[in-house]
Amino acid sequence: MKPLEQRVRAAPTKTRLGMLFSCLLFVSVLIVIILGFQRRQQDPVYRGKRLSAWLADLDLRAPSDVREKAREAVWTLGTNALGPLPPMLRARDFLPERTLINLNKFGVTQSPVRFHITMAVDLHAQALAAYGLLNQLASPDVPLLTKMLTQEKSREVRLQAARALPCIHPVGTEAAMALTSLTEATRDPDAEVRSSSLLALLVISQDRGLLVPVLIERLADPFAPTVELAKNGLVGIGAPAIPSLRASCQTNQIAGQVLQQMRERKLHPDGQPRVRYL
Repeated sequence: MKPLEQRVRAAPTKTRLGMLFSCLLFVSVLIVIILGFQRRQQDPVYRGKRLSAWLADLDLRAPSDVREKAREAVWTLGTNALGPLPPMLRARDFLPERTLINLNKFGVTQSPVRFHITMAVDLHAQALAAYGLLNQLASPDVPLLTKMLTQEKSREVRLQAARALPCIHPVGTEAAMALTSLTEATRDPDAEVRSSSLLALLVISQDRGLLVPVLIERLADPFAPTVELAKNGLVGIGAPAIPSLRASCQTNQIAGQVLQQMRERKLHPDGQPRVRYL
């Protein structure tokens, strides 16, 4: 009788792949069950349906009437819907994306027990949609989101926090807290985090004294989308940004390009541009 190792090596490749796939499936389903149980512990209910199910119905691929009912549910739950949202922004996949896609195909078409594994990108989108619906009702989450933005080691978590803050559009004390963290995050090592943080600043703040220095600094960003955001923001601010732009021309060539765009747009006598971006 051959040793076990020899028998395994002698097994057909297809059989070994099948065993590997079965192991991956078992581990994935186990993870889903554990995470699902954890979410149920903080999942409020509206009209007999859990928040996680309502959030899934916000998917743009869902029928419009389904999405409308989901929006009503999230809005009605209000601050009671906030609990699961930060953990959803932190969600990450424990298997490669392609593997999860294949598992979901298997779960829908071949598995005797139908299943679907919600991917991290879907949880992120659902949380952002909920923040957008709740808007300033979600302000209690701003302190946590600002910490996620500036203190998390995970680049993906920082990115989702930067995207969530403009969905809430905080005011007052929460806005000041958000703007401080977003300003810091415009210098983040990750290009997308910098760009999303700059966009969030433009959405939330109307303080030109805060925006102009940050926008001029980002004109030197190595990430092209961030530079475009900075240029458009400065053109939108118009005349109040001109002195700072002129002072930057000697060290920043793009500042001169922005001034040229302003001249081409021909500012009104009151100092406001014809076309505003903010």
